[in-house]
Amino acid sequence: MYNYLPYDDLLNNFAFIISVSPYGCGMLKITNKKHKKNMKKLLVTALSMMAAISMQAQETAYKITGTVPTTVTKVYLYVMGQRSAIDSASVSNGKFELSGKQNLNEILMLDADNDGTACFNDGTPLDLNLVNNTITGSDLNKKLFECSLPLKKYDATTKEIYDEYEKVARDNSEAGKAKAKALADRFNMVRDSMLNDMLGIIKANKDNLIPAVYLSQIYSVLDYNELKDLLNPSAPYYNHPAMAHVKQQLAAFEKRMPGKMFTDLTMNDTEGKQRKLSEWCGKGNYVLVDFWASWCGPCRQEMPNVVANYEKYHAKGFEVVGVSFDNNGDAWKAAIKNIGMKWPNISDLKRYAVVDSSEDDFVLEKCMAAAERYLVNAGVPVPTGEDPLYDLCVYQLAVHYYDNRGALGDKAEQLPFGVTSIIHQLRL
Repeated sequence: MYNYLPYDDLLNNFAFIISVSPYGCGMLKITNKKHKKNMKKLLVTALSMMAAISMQAQETAYKITGTVPTTVTKVYLYVMGQRSAIDSASVSNGKFELSGKQNLNEILMLDADNDGTACFNDGTPLDLNLVNNTITGSDLNKKLFECSLPLKKYDATTKEIYDEYEKVARDNSEAGKAKAKALADRFNMVRDSMLNDMLGIIKANKDNLIPAVYLSQIYSVLDYNELKDLLNPSAPYYNHPAMAHVKQQLAAFEKRMPGKMFTDLTMNDTEGKQRKLSEWCGKGNYVLVDFWASWCGPCRQEMPNVVANYEKYHAKGFEVVGVSFDNNGDAWKAAIKNIGMKWPNISDLKRYAVVDSSEDDFVLEKCMAAAERYLVNAGVPVPTGEDPLYDLCVYQLAVHYYDNRGALGDKAEQLPFGVTSIIHQLRL
């Protein structure tokens, strides 16, 4: 059984963030001012040279040629995890050619009319035939291509399920609900099968870079032990940039392992008074620290259960502390009142800062203290868990909205809360 948080990392599909560790520097104490000045010059020169050498070493030429179905008129090339294409080419008589430079062993994604193919930029020219499913290139890319072929069957199956689900999603009759449930169950089975196949590929290729492609896609549904086993520091793929979010997930698990001492937080309550998490935690009682936000669809869907359990067990020593990811104080307080959250609530009202990096891409910079210290994500605000097909619909709608920049207009107001929440999140 997988831990499904299907779109917990949705925005990371739109903007891949590479984190550089600041802990690789040693300390050097220099007391002589003259030596310090000279050393500073030497360090600046050395760092500049290293940066130049590093850039030269990383930049590697790619050349990708291929054959695609005659219905394809243009192909696009992406760096995996980024929304904007880095290259494109028109198709003539079913043929195309792409060339340029990218980092060595960067994972590139070729999109031919929604038929995606991954490859490593390892410096060896690549020729793909997406009609006959053949490849000419390096041994690594040939092996990656072979691994991907058995997974293509899932594309057609999930599309078929999704198309059927769209027809019954708003049918509230008993027959409609039964059909929707059957489709959801089928979708879960297909998803489990696909994830198992991906895990098999990862485990069979621990001696090369291929796990970087698949582990970066499925890490959010793996548990701690599975991630720990697959993230061996000696593995060839361990330091690949695509592993940045995977490592963050493992670090998040480790910070929240049973038996770990909680990390204290200092934030204001709804009256503006500074409070500490330790006022309630560490006193010998059960405390639920609930990270939530007034704009978070699944948070609000779950709140009636939290309220019911609080009322049932509070007299016996059970406490809840709400830690909000809001940045609007009025919306935060109104939600607390409307939901009936009688427990302590704190927030620094900083939410997340969303920084535009280009016309099409953005990155998320976590500003909230809780996010930094607990490595938690308030969650991309979509419904999750009980209805995976609805999640899929929401995801598709959100992507459509983001791609069309407001094309939904007033129609967005007619959508369910979780859908409008994710749209709101994407257009920030």
